[in-house]
Amino acid sequence: MTSRDRVMTALNHKEPDRIPIDLGSHQDCTLSLPTYRKLEEYFGRKFPNYNLYNWQDGMIYPDDDFLQLFNVDTRCIFTGKGKHEELESFYEELGVVQLPDGGLGVFSDDGKQLLQKKPKDSYGFQHYGFPLSGDLTKERIDDFFKDPGTDQHIFLGITRPDKVKKQPEPFDPLKAQGNVTFYDEEGLKALAQKVKWLHENTDYAIVNANAVPLLITSMQYVMGFEDWYLNLVLNTTDMLYATEKYVYEYLLPFTHEYYKAIGPFIDVCYCITDDMATQLGPAFSVEQYRQYFKPLHAKIIEAVKEHTKAKIMFHICGAAYDFLGDLADIGVDIIQPVQTTATGMDAERIKRDYGQHLSFWGAIDTQKILPYGTRQQVIDEVKRKIDVLGKDGGFIFSPCHNIQPGTPAENIVTMYDTACPLTHKKC
Repeated sequence: MTSRDRVMTALNHKEPDRIPIDLGSHQDCTLSLPTYRKLEEYFGRKFPNYNLYNWQDGMIYPDDDFLQLFNVDTRCIFTGKGKHEELESFYEELGVVQLPDGGLGVFSDDGKQLLQKKPKDSYGFQHYGFPLSGDLTKERIDDFFKDPGTDQHIFLGITRPDKVKKQPEPFDPLKAQGNVTFYDEEGLKALAQKVKWLHENTDYAIVNANAVPLLITSMQYVMGFEDWYLNLVLNTTDMLYATEKYVYEYLLPFTHEYYKAIGPFIDVCYCITDDMATQLGPAFSVEQYRQYFKPLHAKIIEAVKEHTKAKIMFHICGAAYDFLGDLADIGVDIIQPVQTTATGMDAERIKRDYGQHLSFWGAIDTQKILPYGTRQQVIDEVKRKIDVLGKDGGFIFSPCHNIQPGTPAENIVTMYDTACPLTHKKC
């Protein structure tokens, strides 16, 4: 089987010749630059053609030679060498500054609003400015959304195709900053050419890794999490007004333009990410989801499906079990990252109850087993997940989420070598 055949066979709920393997096909199943450096040390060679796409957490899309070493069957649409080799140059371009407390920050152009902050000794940035915190009114919402060129919109990925800024230089799809979700017409054409080339000249399963709507999470970022929850209960009308405005004026127009360009050439669509659960249970009630947000998720998926036959992936961390039936109802094919350590998410249960309707992408624990487990524990984890989730197809093997700094290279190699022996051993 080709890699593409292998992945699609599994996603059609049939057993392929071996378990399909993923790493780095999209933004939530890859690894950090420090982890990548440790693997380069382990193998005694460099893999220089990576794309450092994420400045907030330092995540990369790996070099193709690296992926071949691990028998990876997927490819990200941004496979290839990116613009920045180190975070320092990325920070310099974005105007990241040192804060008095030793952390790092990104400010608005006028220098008045702190938008992102990386606390001292932390690995990643966090949203800091919440422009719609406090009393939420339709007037404030309209004012916030009227200019998609403001800093808040850029950093939250809120963009309307008819109002994007002209790219300052010819657009290179491999060198896009971060998880950028805005492209002018020329940019979309360039991106489409890249994805078309991958589709026609490789036999990998091509995965969209960019422009992923977060309709709930984005509103939590602009309102602040505490105020978002208060609005959900006490000011539902205005909370929904903001969410629907975001979906209908920004997400849906962009979704149509984006997937018109790349839809024919992708096999898997990393379609929506909304973390609607904690590790202990739903973050809000299933009834609230069905009433307020499920119809909006359905609209986005409907728009995507107008332009592609790709399988639809939905990213939902944590204890997602109570939402799985609803997601299957609206056309979701794949759940990622499959956090089996969360409440109610044990592999046997989700496979038994939803294995005929949903495929599972991920599931290898990156929170305890991979960073802290013994080699044998890693082997046992891999074998059990393949045995349970891979039965009758419907499983793509990958880390449960991004592999963080401090994870031993030996455990990562053991993980992939157990699933499918590496093409090369340690040099």
